[in-house]
Amino acid sequence: MELFSRLRRVTGERILKRRTARSGRKRGFVNLDSIRSLCLIWDAEQSSDLSSVTRFLKEMSDSGREAHLAIVCTGKRVPDSVTALRSILFVKREDLNLFYIPKGQDVALFISRRYDLLVDVSFRDLLPLRYLFAVSDATLKVAPVIDRGGIDYNLADLMIETGGKKDTKLFLNEMVRYLKMINAPAADREGGRSDGKIVSENSDIK
Repeated sequence: MELFSRLRRVTGERILKRRTARSGRKRGFVNLDSIRSLCLIWDAEQSSDLSSVTRFLKEMSDSGREAHLAIVCTGKRVPDSVTALRSILFVKREDLNLFYIPKGQDVALFISRRYDLLVDVSFRDLLPLRYLFAVSDATLKVAPVIDRGGIDYNLADLMIETGGKKDTKLFLNEMVRYLKMINAPAADREGGRSDGKIVSENSDIK
């Protein structure tokens, strides 16, 4: 059974690799002030991070932005704290195909939506979540640096190091800090203490 699951996952990884290889997405690096629409893709198993996620989305919405949440729940049971959440997409185990790839019309609509900003806020490596993040047509994609077991994660335009801490609040604060620096005057980039570090292997940002 374990071998079969591993084979399914390997096949899913190959499907993802082929899909991203032929992607025609046009990426762009935009300052926070220019972002009008955004979405966080969140792992429902990280229920302890829920307050940080919802607070961030409220702040973005209150500032006049269209702020959405996409949820991936791979567990057998959906946590009670998640069932009442409003989301643009909710992917559960039964929404995955044999190779752990999300399926359905809602998934297709989500992938085709061109958000200004798409954020992977998961500190676990989940193939269904990574697939949604990778094939989305979003303009700018941001993710935290985590241990992905040797998997080549070059799917994000901007990756942020949090010093090994699995801290969603820290990650989101650091992301906002760096987004404010993009295309900003040099004077605006100076000052302010940072607990994180930008990793710009997949971008032109310094």
